[in-house]
Amino acid sequence: RAIPRWRKALPPVLLAASFGLFIWGVQVSAYSFTFDGAAGAIPALAAPREYSVWTMIAKLPANSRMPDSAPVIFCQWSFMLFSIIMISLEQVVLCVLWVAPLPLRAQKVVWVVWKTVNAWACADVLLLVLLLSVFQLGLFAQEIVGDKCSLVDKLLRQYTPYTTCFDVKMNLEPGAWVLFSSLVATVLAAVLIRRECNLCFLALAQRGTVECEGESMQRLPPGGLG
Repeated sequence: RAIPRWRKALPPVLLAASFGLFIWGVQVSAYSFTFDGAAGAIPALAAPREYSVWTMIAKLPANSRMPDSAPVIFCQWSFMLFSIIMISLEQVVLCVLWVAPLPLRAQKVVWVVWKTVNAWACADVLLLVLLLSVFQLGLFAQEIVGDKCSLVDKLLRQYTPYTTCFDVKMNLEPGAWVLFSSLVATVLAAVLIRRECNLCFLALAQRGTVECEGESMQRLPPGGLG
């Protein structure tokens, strides 16, 4: 089955754009938070704190009580594995799946590898966490404070322009939208590649090629999973 040239070229372009956006996005500030209320008037707490995905990973041990402990190191490397390594690996595997002229058996192996990597790549989870944190971080901070500021809050409302002694506000920064654009490009490329692979495997199965793959190891052309 012939594939139009523009459709052959589109997945590599999307994957290249996705990879570039992702590398950029993990280094650019993805979110920031500021202390609000009376605590925000303290000069040491007034400046916004910005974090990228990379700085979150790098500063994880320093923000822990036991920075050199095994659980903290495990969390740091797990975070890096699922939020950077697996996402980058998925883009590479998709590119190989589409571009490389692989034998049928190798094509099926790479297909399974991609589906496995895709299951562990957590770009969507990371972005969902950032989005939900915008709405939930302040509530979480209030739960931690509890009623410890009740008396102080009454005095603040009566004598100052502040309504509470402590609050936290979080905002999404450009890095979050860059990562979102990278995710969209990856999903579009994956949808196109998966569609062509499914059509290819279906056609081969109907011709009996898949069932006797040991005898029929034909090479699939680059971008020509049809």
